[in-house]
Amino acid sequence: MPPQWAMTPTEPSSPPGVVSEGSDLVKKIDTADGLLAGLDFDGTLAPIRADPETPELSPQLEELLNRLASQQHVRVVVISGRALADLADRIPVPGVDLAGNHGLELRLDGERRVPERVEQRLPDVREALESLRADLDGVPGIRIEDKQLTLTVHVRETPPNHVDGVRETVSSVVADSSGLTLSEGKQVFEVKPAVSLDKGTAMQRFEQQTPTEWLSLYLGDDTTDEDAFRAIQPEGIGVHVGERSDSAAD
Repeated sequence: MPPQWAMTPTEPSSPPGVVSEGSDLVKKIDTADGLLAGLDFDGTLAPIRADPETPELSPQLEELLNRLASQQHVRVVVISGRALADLADRIPVPGVDLAGNHGLELRLDGERRVPERVEQRLPDVREALESLRADLDGVPGIRIEDKQLTLTVHVRETPPNHVDGVRETVSSVVADSSGLTLSEGKQVFEVKPAVSLDKGTAMQRFEQQTPTEWLSLYLGDDTTDEDAFRAIQPEGIGVHVGERSDSAAD
């Protein structure tokens, strides 16, 4: 079975802290027939940065993922809010399946898959992008990331007294479209097609293609990871990276 897993946030130059050998988590992994290991990227595999272009895997974690993905009874998947192409560039590990844009697009066996109902909402996303660029023009520190299927408005570098105004603007743009929905993460606002797909449904999709007797494990740090934690219950194990008292993780 795989090495003991992390319970603490990652740093750029070191792998996560190791769970003690006697923990219930390690015992459950050691006795499982196989492991489906689901991992978030930003804040879990790589540290969160003000510039979303800079996070990358440390050499230690890249080596760890390579070791895990090469094991016969381990399947590694990375599920992120990043666009799939962006995520693929940051996970140069053979054998790892990916889900980008919070589960709206998947890479399975090397093939990109996007549901038709997501494609149908793309005109709404394009229209929202134009509106946000116009309405938020001049807001200090604002960054609008076009991820093709979704949009992310970053406020990490925006002065605190402007954030509520940004929230109201983004909410108004989304409310004007019946085809979009809004969610809030760590200093970001996510504009997405109004479809019932998320990190949880992505994890379930990967479970469907994994032996039923295998154990599902998911590690994440953000509010969007809660969907994955709930999706693998009650048999699976969710590990929240960092501090949060109201998480659905174990």
